[in-house]
Amino acid sequence: MTMTTLSQKALSDIDNYNQLRQDEIDLVNHIKAINEKSKQEMIDNPSWHIGMMVESYQHWLDMDVTNIKQFERYLDETTLYEAVSTATTKSYARTVLSESHSWSDEYFAKELDKWCKSADDEIAYEKKIEEENLDNFWKSIEKNIKLGASDKKTAIDWHLAAEGLDKERDPKYINYSLGISYDSVDFSEHVKQLN
Repeated sequence: MTMTTLSQKALSDIDNYNQLRQDEIDLVNHIKAINEKSKQEMIDNPSWHIGMMVESYQHWLDMDVTNIKQFERYLDETTLYEAVSTATTKSYARTVLSESHSWSDEYFAKELDKWCKSADDEIAYEKKIEEENLDNFWKSIEKNIKLGASDKKTAIDWHLAAEGLDKERDPKYINYSLGISYDSVDFSEHVKQLN
């Protein structure tokens, strides 16, 4: 009788091991497929950069991710964190993420959708503000030209001096300080004249 019980337990252990091994194979293959798709997207869109997922099973095991379902939940939790931090703060995002571990998949999906919409709204708002700041910047440049600046470069120098940015050596920090996108105005010429 003990022999039969041990044999059944041993068979159960083997079945469990085989399932774990299959989960490992499936997870690694799933991640490899994602990476292959990302590589193809970068070939199709040369200006894109897409980070590759770690394909080592041990890496995911160390993070308590042992199968595809857990992996997808991990990706969703990462998206939730980024969405909440974009819409609010990183501190609050950590709180929401911590609470999310007890949520059902259904509730999680609703919350993820809600926070992604909030993040999209925040991004749209920030873009609108950047556009307004850029418009105000160019209006200031036009005003400086009307006030006597000999050219656009001088008008920009006057504007930067008025903002306390005339000695700034980081062109991107100037964009940041003015609240305009990094690609809207290139201040590298201004910085070169300081060197």
